[in-house]
Amino acid sequence: MSESLIIVGASARAAAFSAATAQLNPACADFFGDTDLVHVAPTKTVERYPKGLADAASELPAGPWMYTGALENYPQLVDRIAAERVLYGNPGSVLRRVRDPFLLRDELRSSELRLPELARASDQLPLDGSWLYKPLASSSGDRIFPWTKDVLEELEKRADPKKERHYFQQRIEGMPCSALFFAAAGKACLLGVTRQITGEAWTGATGFKYAGSVGPLSLPQEPLTRLQLAAARIASTFGLIGLFGLDLIWANNDLWLIEINPRYPASAEVLERSLGISAVGTHARACEKNGSAGAMASIVYNSQGTEMCAGKAIAYADKDFKITESFSHWASEQNAENERYVVADIPAVGTFVPAGFPIATVLADGTNAKDVEEKLKKRLSELRRSL
Repeated sequence: MSESLIIVGASARAAAFSAATAQLNPACADFFGDTDLVHVAPTKTVERYPKGLADAASELPAGPWMYTGALENYPQLVDRIAAERVLYGNPGSVLRRVRDPFLLRDELRSSELRLPELARASDQLPLDGSWLYKPLASSSGDRIFPWTKDVLEELEKRADPKKERHYFQQRIEGMPCSALFFAAAGKACLLGVTRQITGEAWTGATGFKYAGSVGPLSLPQEPLTRLQLAAARIASTFGLIGLFGLDLIWANNDLWLIEINPRYPASAEVLERSLGISAVGTHARACEKNGSAGAMASIVYNSQGTEMCAGKAIAYADKDFKITESFSHWASEQNAENERYVVADIPAVGTFVPAGFPIATVLADGTNAKDVEEKLKKRLSELRRSL
């Protein structure tokens, strides 16, 4: 049997499914250990996230490894695991640079994308919500707040309000979206763009919390061209390899770059469904060839113009509860009745889910975004009734 591809992160399920499609023998370490992940890959579940991931990864079979979110916030951990096995992805030295919002701003001042203003301190900022408080180490929109008097007062109540390293970013009103790219040899190839579902009540998410994606999203050619040029500059400047995502805001027929996710992003699963590809397979080919131009030449697909649409939505818990037999039965029935899986990230019966945590993910396919979103809402509503 060939070596395994080790996948490590808070949730490894989507990347593991992608790796299995490409016949890459996934083996995983993550926080959730969901039943559908365990079904396709040997899995080590860690309680001490992220510290426990390194030890868990060391117990998995031989082979290269890659990470999912939010390991980009832990470059030392990435380098620790990379010292033990070959890394398919960006090392700590790259992560420290590309995840620095101020360095990113300075390197891309003359880029083809617009950039929100940044501030290190709030002294001169208005308290009207036109700026955002953002942790330097965060993912999925967690702990991001509009900068208002109420938020300031709440932070001041904390025992150590300076404990969390943070910055401030100008708030751009518009449609959140994400672009998925593949980098090799200092170049970048666009795989597609999706609309992000963030903080929408029907998912149970609040604030800016990531709750899913729908796509591919069609953009006018002019901003799309500028997006591709900017991504090529980012890949070259920071030395990115493999998959990476750009979080964007589409506002007034223009794109604003919010941040970079230098790894397999959650939106990749949606484009994989609509294009019929394995993004992790693409990622592995790039990294096997050390980012050579030959890897780039093999990527010929792009979502612009595809007639298929797909989406995913994450259901968040509105109260503490435990996963029931009825939910497990419902999820199994849904996946058995459909040609492709439509419920994922399925916890084991008896799993305790705290309020505010993800319960599971629902997925849908259709001919347009409206059709897909309606299916997601219906399926998510059925999920809640099964609990």
